Amino acid sequence: MTNRFECYSGEAIFDEVHQTTFNSIQGTLFWTNFRICFVPDKQTECENVNIPLMTCLKVNQEKNSVVLWLKDFRIVKFESVNEFTDSMFRFLRNTSLGISPAFQLGTTPSENGWISYSAIDEFKRLGVCVDTLTNDPKKNN
Repeated sequence: MTNRFECYSGEAIFDEVHQTTFNSIQGTLFWTNFRICFVPDKQTECENVNIPLMTCLKVNQEKNSVVLWLKDFRIVKFESVNEFTDSMFRFLRNTSLGISPAFQLGTTPSENGWISYSAIDEFKRLGVCVDTLTNDPKKNN
């Protein structure tokens, strides 16, 4: 059981809150563009708790706690000695409403995908006879 936090490819950490409590277990809460992850301080207490942002249905805030209502009917509460920042709540609220850029990978495609697509090459790959599909009158005679 590992209790280290590792980002997925394209994932970025927005914030982390130390001295957070989840089910009376102390740890650190990480907020990323993809998920919320609670990492316990002691390895023997429990495994990491990962909550994908798009499973958040509703977010309630109090001074030192955040309550997440999830789409799978779970209710998750994190408490902290430190106050959670307003930017965290705004981000979570926007994500739960579907208006957040939660899944931005930070890279954009280098070219338009339709420019690199060739219907003729695709037909060749599928084994379709390409000669019958072309409009070249010299080949049809």
